[in-house]
Amino acid sequence: MSRIGFVQKFTEKQFKYFEARCRPDHDHKKNGKLMTYGNDLYSDSGFIDDTESLSEISKANDEYVIKTLGKNGHDIIGNTLISLICNNQKFKTTYPELCRDIDASKYKIKHNTWLGTQYCPFVDEETWQCGNSTIPQFGGTDFEITKLETEDVLKITLLHIHLIHHHHFYEGNVEYRVSPQRLIEFFDLIPTNQEENKC
Repeated sequence: MSRIGFVQKFTEKQFKYFEARCRPDHDHKKNGKLMTYGNDLYSDSGFIDDTESLSEISKANDEYVIKTLGKNGHDIIGNTLISLICNNQKFKTTYPELCRDIDASKYKIKHNTWLGTQYCPFVDEETWQCGNSTIPQFGGTDFEITKLETEDVLKITLLHIHLIHHHHFYEGNVEYRVSPQRLIEFFDLIPTNQEENKC
């Protein structure tokens, strides 16, 4: 079960609350505390569309990843993104367990940082946390990764990395979804019996 499966630990009321918060913000709900800092819990485009089920999306993504990469599949994807984008000596020293042996010379990375940030839809409104996450549970940075050999371009955000690494969540049928299939094919990922950390 994917980490979004943690919703099974919620009450039905809590689950419906998080599912609703993942949907497009048609009414432009704003939280005064967050908006003071130019941040927001809600997404105009949403993390899932108006008709999708959060649990069904999670189950489908989870089954695909495990079938394709094995039981450590989500970790392979998440740690690949972390190693490539968050790869610096301070990070590697602090979180060596998250590093993979990635040949960064195969890729060109550009980034753009915005003034406002989009919070993870699963954060608690009181603590602004969603568990003990290594990767920030908010995103204000976009990345454009070019695979030099093919000139294929992958667009992803810092929040995507958090959602994939911490929640195993790739979003639903929405504008900013980055599917596990896309990531597996882009990075030429293959199954491993046990994820090895080589940083």
